[in-house]
Amino acid sequence: MMNTDSETNGMGAPVAPIPASAPSHPERRVAVLAVLLTVAGVSLLLASPDAGDAVVPSSLWLVPVLAVAFAVAEFSIFRFIFRRESLAFSLSEIPLAMCLVYLAPGPAVVARVVGAMAVILILRRPPLHKVAFNTGMFIFDVAIAVLVFRGIIELWGPGDHHFVVAAIVAMIVCGIVSSIIVSIAIAQFEGQLLSRIASELRVAWWLFVVNSTLAGMVLALALISPSLVLVALIPIALLWYIIKAYGVLDQRLRDLDVVHGFTGKVGQSLDPYEIIRAAVVETAEVLRSDGIAVVVFDEGNGATFEVHGIVDLQLPTDARDPDWRSLIDSERAVLVPRSELGAIKSAGSSIAEMMVAPIRDGTGVIGLLIVAGRTGGSRRFQPDDLIRLQNLTEQLTTSLRKGLLHQRIEREARLDGLTGLP
Repeated sequence: MMNTDSETNGMGAPVAPIPASAPSHPERRVAVLAVLLTVAGVSLLLASPDAGDAVVPSSLWLVPVLAVAFAVAEFSIFRFIFRRESLAFSLSEIPLAMCLVYLAPGPAVVARVVGAMAVILILRRPPLHKVAFNTGMFIFDVAIAVLVFRGIIELWGPGDHHFVVAAIVAMIVCGIVSSIIVSIAIAQFEGQLLSRIASELRVAWWLFVVNSTLAGMVLALALISPSLVLVALIPIALLWYIIKAYGVLDQRLRDLDVVHGFTGKVGQSLDPYEIIRAAVVETAEVLRSDGIAVVVFDEGNGATFEVHGIVDLQLPTDARDPDWRSLIDSERAVLVPRSELGAIKSAGSSIAEMMVAPIRDGTGVIGLLIVAGRTGGSRRFQPDDLIRLQNLTEQLTTSLRKGLLHQRIEREARLDGLTGLP
């Protein structure tokens, strides 16, 4: 594995150093973690008190209802930035709290896994190792929640107020454990396990408390009368909307800051080569990519390029390259899935998908900004990533056009326009 600054990839371009803390074959390690979580979860469920019975007996129709609730919670998840950290806001604690009281552990696992995984498989289509990890984590989540909840009830005795408090405590513990497990999985790709766990818990602890308390409040209404749950849906929906609106606005402001920072970095020089070197490094950081390439087409035939990281692609040799023609002619940044990479993909390439943005000025396309693959547990780009890439490309176009113009003026000043001699 390449891990030094002096190494190059197959195209002779520098390879980005790989952190020493990031292990090889992370997908395999995550798959092993998924198996361990599944085995541990099933073992804990079997060992829980009265594993075959619900705390408050209910009809089996509640299983599909709660499965749908888990599906809705999974579908409505969104991320927002708090204290420079990305947090996920989810309402899955509410149906999980209901499961703890009204379902036996087995049906609770069925509702959790079936509801959430249906959304994940249909809408997100993750790789196999991530499917296994999510399934194992959901089973383990339910097991931890059941163990804590029933342990408290066994200690305090039954009672509606005990159910509510026990559910809140179980949700908080479950949130903390889930956060640690997710950090362990992400660390298999990016390293820095301990700092990642510490950062996540330091920033997100209040979210565990808020979501768990909200779930306890809904459970309290359900214990009074199930129909009162419908009353709770109104403030819950409003809370979800407000936090999501805040997240969207905050992300737009952060994107604006990113664009300004990018512009400052690539605009520090009028040398085209320094501009594109700064562009690939900054783009890799902003979009968390495994590999970035900037291709600049010559005025005649040919092209020059700068690569950051590993880009397993047959880069275009000129603006008329037939394999890249449709991407060169595109008006804006586009997402290209693996199935459509075709001839531009190098042999043995592991790229899941890539993004390409044409660098256009008033004369036409002068180059391409290519983002090949993404780091981290999520190997897929999001729609917002395309918007960010387009914004970065527009800023790069301005700086690069100035640099090329400056280079041309310098060349013409040194050389005779007719003979090309000094």
